[in-house]
Amino acid sequence: MRVHAASALAAALVVSGMLAACAEYPLHANMVDTEFNAVLDQNFRTGMTFTEVDAQLDQLRVSRDDRRLYETTPAQLLARVYQPGGRWLDDDDDMIRWVDTWFVFTGGTMEPGALTRWYTRRGAQRYFHGEPVYPPPASETAYPTRRYPFSPPPPAKPPEAP
Repeated sequence: MRVHAASALAAALVVSGMLAACAEYPLHANMVDTEFNAVLDQNFRTGMTFTEVDAQLDQLRVSRDDRRLYETTPAQLLARVYQPGGRWLDDDDDMIRWVDTWFVFTGGTMEPGALTRWYTRRGAQRYFHGEPVYPPPASETAYPTRRYPFSPPPPAKPPEAP
């Protein structure tokens, strides 16, 4: 009886710890699409400036290292959102999952104007003993996929590029 109660308590602590970790990251790749989009809708609005979008991403704890402004017209900012805590592997055979969130602005990259819309794309990369398994072709990424702990590379261009 005591063993069962101790196991139940341990399981409850693990689940509550996982939920607490997610709470620290108001936007993360473990969210279902409806939750993820609801957070975007609550925090972003059309007409925001590039600086305002960047500041709001800071508030949502999206790392500046995981953002990239593409030289397109209209300008597009990629904010790659990983699972809570970042892009970590826990097992020899594991996946890194993310949601690429694209913010589209009027104007070009030299002077991004007002935010017109945003869209998302989910992605993942499998690693086996730190080596990427079936990475995308280098022509589709900004740089080649490298061995873990390097981040999976962002796309070479936005999926909805003009």
